[in-house]
Amino acid sequence: MEDNLESAAAEMQQPLYPNVLCIGHHNEHRQQSASAEELDHAQDLAYNMITSRITNEVYKQKIFRLFNHQCRECTDASGSQSTITLPPMDAVDSNLSPGSHVARFIFTTSNWIDVTSTNALFADISRKVLLQEISYAAWCGASTIMIRGPQSNVSSTHSGLCRFAHAIREVLSIGANFSILIDMPMVYDPTRSDASKDEHAQAPTNGDDHSETGSGSSPFDPWDTWDYIRGLNKYNSRLSLALAVPQSAPDVVLQSTWFSEPIRLLHIPRTCFVKNDRGFEVLRKSSQDMLLKFMDSKNPPWILLSGIGPLPGYQHMEEGPVNQPSTALTAPDLTNNFNTPPPPTSLPSQQEDPTPAEASQIKPSLFTKRWPNTIHLEYLRTHVQAKLIRHTGEERGSMAFQDFLQDPLQPLRDNLESMTYEVFERDPYKYEAYGHAITRALQDWQTFSKSRSAPGNRVLLAVVGAGRGPLVDECLKAAEQTNADVEVWALEKNPAAFVHIQKRNFTDWGGRVQLVHGDMRNWKGPSYFATGASTSNTNESSAPSTVATYHSSEARVPLSIDILVSELLGSLGDNELSPECLDGVQYLLNPVDGISIPCEYTAHITPVAVPRLHSDLLAKLSFQPDASKDPFQIPYVVWPHTANYISCNDKIGKDERGLDVPTPSVEQLWKFRHPNVADKIDMEDDSHNARFAQASFSCRHRGLCHGLVGYFESILYDPELSPPHKPRQARNDVTVDDSNKHPHPLNGNPIASAGHHTDFLVSDPSKGRFGLSTHAVRKQAVSPKMMSWFPILFPLRTPIYVPDDSELCASMWRRTDGRKVWYEWLVESFGYMENAQRRRTKVRLGASDLHSSENTPSLM
Repeated sequence: MEDNLESAAAEMQQPLYPNVLCIGHHNEHRQQSASAEELDHAQDLAYNMITSRITNEVYKQKIFRLFNHQCRECTDASGSQSTITLPPMDAVDSNLSPGSHVARFIFTTSNWIDVTSTNALFADISRKVLLQEISYAAWCGASTIMIRGPQSNVSSTHSGLCRFAHAIREVLSIGANFSILIDMPMVYDPTRSDASKDEHAQAPTNGDDHSETGSGSSPFDPWDTWDYIRGLNKYNSRLSLALAVPQSAPDVVLQSTWFSEPIRLLHIPRTCFVKNDRGFEVLRKSSQDMLLKFMDSKNPPWILLSGIGPLPGYQHMEEGPVNQPSTALTAPDLTNNFNTPPPPTSLPSQQEDPTPAEASQIKPSLFTKRWPNTIHLEYLRTHVQAKLIRHTGEERGSMAFQDFLQDPLQPLRDNLESMTYEVFERDPYKYEAYGHAITRALQDWQTFSKSRSAPGNRVLLAVVGAGRGPLVDECLKAAEQTNADVEVWALEKNPAAFVHIQKRNFTDWGGRVQLVHGDMRNWKGPSYFATGASTSNTNESSAPSTVATYHSSEARVPLSIDILVSELLGSLGDNELSPECLDGVQYLLNPVDGISIPCEYTAHITPVAVPRLHSDLLAKLSFQPDASKDPFQIPYVVWPHTANYISCNDKIGKDERGLDVPTPSVEQLWKFRHPNVADKIDMEDDSHNARFAQASFSCRHRGLCHGLVGYFESILYDPELSPPHKPRQARNDVTVDDSNKHPHPLNGNPIASAGHHTDFLVSDPSKGRFGLSTHAVRKQAVSPKMMSWFPILFPLRTPIYVPDDSELCASMWRRTDGRKVWYEWLVESFGYMENAQRRRTKVRLGASDLHSSENTPSLM
């Protein structure tokens, strides 16, 4: 108890670090490029950045005159409008010039550009203007350019969306030193049509103006639009989102869909703020929660405030026609995404002073007293910043692994580095769970008077794969806590790690541990001399150690292992060959009461959308000279922080931050149990460890499946799974029950049908059961804050589109030939149609390729 209090106190004393908000200012009525002086003034007001136009009103009026002239005079005999040859830009068309300050702006293209217009002539000139503006901004050194995307549903005019996506493809080909942000609304506003039509009100529309609204459409329509744009551009890493936040946060399912996308910037308009009871303009609680979720990542998006007017206290030096738009050729400018800002809001009066509790949360600031129009910035800098999730230094260090692809470890093939062991040992929960499991096992050994195999009527514990010795520590600690008389053996194949535990046996363990250097599959087991002394520091692997002590085989008396302890689990449970390793050593167990810790583990999967990781894999593919190492044929260990779960149930859960999140549907694939009770253990071809399973997932909302994410759950110790077992014979003649002949996923059989879903928890201390879990739903209940394992991703080369109310079917194989183990996976999409008799028929909509990791297997 004291240890727990001390650790909790130490954790409370650790410094906590939140992400820092990066906030910009967007003046949608700006008529010309911003200057370096204006940027400096914005930073004095505590903004990090501002937006700037590329061209000015002179350029706009020149283009509109050209367009109106072409509409009147340039129509061919067929009645279709011809194209316009765009003249080059002149010096008066833009105030932008190259300079070191240019890279500090977010540049915006003209908001009257409408490549999706049904007026073919205006769509054509818009595309040319877009390319001309981008080309000039890129030449001047712009690093970030924001392009206004479709602001209303264009699904019924798909040709316009196709033209827009193709124009973005042309934009990306202009240069490689700038990134593009597509300004998209999170949800379409059903009360507003595409505002860009007002800018070219005099343009002929042939009676077919592009003015569809979002009425009767899905809230996922903006995401559909974005998905089409980035798909046609092949997930270009320079293409990301500037996402406009709506007045009220949408449901958590749509939030999660957007959260998975590459969002570089969150666009917050004035309309998102409401006055609270004290008269302060604040964000709604749902909007705050959504913002906290988006900001809690290793690369949080920037925030762009808009609709709050120009920067207070700054006036352009240039006055005149450039700053005064002409109304002779255009309708009033209504192209901003948000409502026209109201007059500047003054600070609350003395009668509206905040309460002491509110005042304690507000940091004093000078600029709000000088510039009342920065109250929204002040609110974000104080109230919202204070609510951001805070992390310890260790947690922030682990955030570097968010959405970072790693090849799975191969501890059988490779000798792990000391730093890798150290990372594992920093996870206190895992070893605490192992310690509880070993302690309970020793208590049961004493309570039920189980047979003991070590000389002197002692319990023999063997740690196979000891690494640097953390499990040995837990064994010795458990023996002291239970006052059990034990003999501990530790086996390790890594030569460097073996040297380390030899030192620890002398300095930390007092020589109480019998050490063995070798592969557990070749180990002949512990033994002792007829005099009663165990053979310490023995080496029985094929590669002798210079520090080993050798004895003739006639002098040794073999011993059985009572408790076999290992930590061979991978991200899917079995992907680091735990079944194969433990099969090779389980014949050494006490045939009556011997147990393995862990004694059971199961594999689980769920389909996910991970567009950022898919983009990374496409980049890997473009630089992969070896065709045999296709990056889409490799399972990856990854922390899928921004993953969107395609299949969710109706429950809204809470994540570790206490925020609302959808609850994913996670299905079980197969199970392994140790000791293995297979019908026949064939150490030659390993066929008893092959598996096949299928899992079906119901998908209520549309989405995109980029792959399958795998998890594992493991029972370390459970009294109900303890012996008596059927007697196990020698390694080459192992016979047990016939449970594996029956195709049921709970039996660990080679051919199984997945889909077994249960609320069973692998850890329940009240029942003496202790376990580990990386399960997407149950991890927080079983293994909170455990960081030793990340999930595993099985990617798809071609993403599968999932319509509303459809179904995904995932097929998984675990294959082996006795020398290596690999996985194969396939995902299929199904929909439902009603025939004339109104009977629903299941229709196959699409399928992925059959993926296989055979070229990058786990070697035995």
